[in-house]
Amino acid sequence: MDGLSLRSHPLRAALAEEMHVRRLPRFTAPCRLMQIVTVLGEAGAGSAGAHFEAVAMRLGLTLAPATKYAVVDLGGMKLVLERHTEFASYTFVREGAFDQPFASGVFDPAATEILTDMPGDVIRATQIALYPAGTDPPDEATLDTLFVPEALILCDVAGGKARVMSDFRLNPDGFGRLLLLDQGLLRDEPAQLVLRLQELGNYRNMALLGLPLAQRLTPDVSRLEARLAGLTASVSERVSQDDSLLDELTYLSAELARLLAETRYRMSATRAYAQLSLDRLETLGKVGERLIAGDPPDPERLEPVEAE
Repeated sequence: MDGLSLRSHPLRAALAEEMHVRRLPRFTAPCRLMQIVTVLGEAGAGSAGAHFEAVAMRLGLTLAPATKYAVVDLGGMKLVLERHTEFASYTFVREGAFDQPFASGVFDPAATEILTDMPGDVIRATQIALYPAGTDPPDEATLDTLFVPEALILCDVAGGKARVMSDFRLNPDGFGRLLLLDQGLLRDEPAQLVLRLQELGNYRNMALLGLPLAQRLTPDVSRLEARLAGLTASVSERVSQDDSLLDELTYLSAELARLLAETRYRMSATRAYAQLSLDRLETLGKVGERLIAGDPPDPERLEPVEAE
């Protein structure tokens, strides 16, 4: 409006830009992708940022300080760099026809050079192959060589515009496999579909980082519950002295505070990641699922165990 001066919040531009990141560059089938996700540990996002800058420097490029997301043209394929508070991802995208959907070395030598010194520990690694619309899908014999037959699941997503195949297994090469059939995807939809599928799996794995902690502390929680039950019985039966009751209450309070301090951050993150996983599952627009073999996955397994 003419003559109207609006005072913007200092973070307005940055927040607006944040709404448009976290995406994959547009690509069309046939296409193969490889994504590596690493948990950054105590070094945090700063270590990933430093590695991103080092990668760019080796390629003769310059990234802005504190870059969280970047797309790099490697000549014949693209590299998407993305970092979060706890994890970072490296996604390679190569368009073009292929005979073997999960052939090793298709992203080399660039991938090996870039990933050799990446920070953190790998929490998820995925190879993805997208077949174009109108292509005959792999026959059963071929699928048996790509996946564990009894674990293979087929699912229609995106309103039936795509079909997803995976056995959700870790292969000897350290990668999971995802095979996609284009059944009418348009414009940015292939990239959006792959992005949502990967976010679903990545956030699920990050949520499950809380599971070992919950399992480790379950005996402590059970022990405290048993002592609390005994204390309650003593109070109701008036068989304990006030001093001993106070000592026991003090101990239980201290132990509870210790457990809360030890679990608060991890379990809070677990809840957040679990919700993000469920949100991504909803956005996939899944319209049907049929099984090639075995039993379908239970949606409740997306919700990790939490320590109360």
